[in-house]
Amino acid sequence: YGINQQRIAKNTRPGRHPMTRALVTLGIPAAGKSTWAAETGLHVVSLDRLRAGGHGITVLRRAAADLAQHLARGYDVVVDACNLLPEQRRRWFDIAATHGAEPHLLVFDCPLDLALTRNRGRRHPVPPERISTMRTDFTRALVDIRTEPWVTISSVGIETEA
Repeated sequence: YGINQQRIAKNTRPGRHPMTRALVTLGIPAAGKSTWAAETGLHVVSLDRLRAGGHGITVLRRAAADLAQHLARGYDVVVDACNLLPEQRRRWFDIAATHGAEPHLLVFDCPLDLALTRNRGRRHPVPPERISTMRTDFTRALVDIRTEPWVTISSVGIETEA
């Protein structure tokens, strides 16, 4: 996807980071969140992957337990999900805080037309009308996050395909 890596999530820094971090993604489907997360070298809690083995609340419980377990062991973790609603983001924030980890939000602001193009090439595409609705939710989230208490809110650059 040609994602510009942000230093915040690189696991190649010398020495140990002084505080464990929960890096929570925010973006619509096909924005590049999973590709970016996989390239970090960090442990990734992926709701998409967990959905393959369960449904609904089971997925959320498994994701929360996985995040808590890895933060408790002192690992930086990427939470790979759309996280468009405040209550979704708050769940991960609260788990990070409970484990003394820094919660960081990573925003993937992918243009709708690019996401729809990428989505068409997926093995399991999301219905296009759903992505359009989620883009509206994403725009609302950009306003909401201004009052959320993240340690940092960083934009992850999206490179468009030539």
